[in-house]
Amino acid sequence: MAPVCTTTALRVGCPYVVRGFDYNHLGVLWLKDLVWRRDRWEFDLTHIHESGVRQTLADVKKEKGHAGPASQDLLRRLQQVYRILLSRAIRGVHVWFEDEETRRHVESLLPS
Repeated sequence: MAPVCTTTALRVGCPYVVRGFDYNHLGVLWLKDLVWRRDRWEFDLTHIHESGVRQTLADVKKEKGHAGPASQDLLRRLQQVYRILLSRAIRGVHVWFEDEETRRHVESLLPS
């Protein structure tokens, strides 16, 4: 007998849509906007398309490198976005990683 899916609807949304709502199961696509490199989190401006951080992105582009206050604010906001996404599931969260090094790092943070 084939398994029966009891889910009535599939919803897709950005972090700003899921904020404040809880879901039984949640799927997260962890793309290359926030990646783990060697010993720290880094962001890639070419992979950030969220309109909610438009002014911050403009400020980051004016800075030299990624060490200024706007860059630190953007990094904090990206980390917050993933924290929000990963905390909205009641029964389970399923994460797909585009970046292998990031996947390995996140897996290392999980309890055995």
